[in-house]
Amino acid sequence: DKTNTWSLEVDPPYQAKIVSQKAQVWFRTETDSALPIEKILHEHQQDNFRFVERFDVLINPTNNVDIYWSGQLIPFLESTLHPAKITLDGSAKTVIVQHYVPQN
Repeated sequence: DKTNTWSLEVDPPYQAKIVSQKAQVWFRTETDSALPIEKILHEHQQDNFRFVERFDVLINPTNNVDIYWSGQLIPFLESTLHPAKITLDGSAKTVIVQHYVPQN
């Protein structure tokens, strides 16, 4: 696995946006204390979320997808055919991107 962590200058209320570019993408979100949501976005679709403390998304694949936090593109989301977990932490104003790499 490969993990990157960094800070972003964002102010509440927080919004997250997932945008599918050229292909469909599956994702599972957990927002604050809400129940998980699973969804498939098709080519050129997007979905928006609001959160107070924390937004977690497991996404597969990570190629052809952009994720925004309150209008800012999340960096370090590598374009691969493998899944990644992205955590937006509102209290710490940090982003954690964990890329899953298959074992050979």
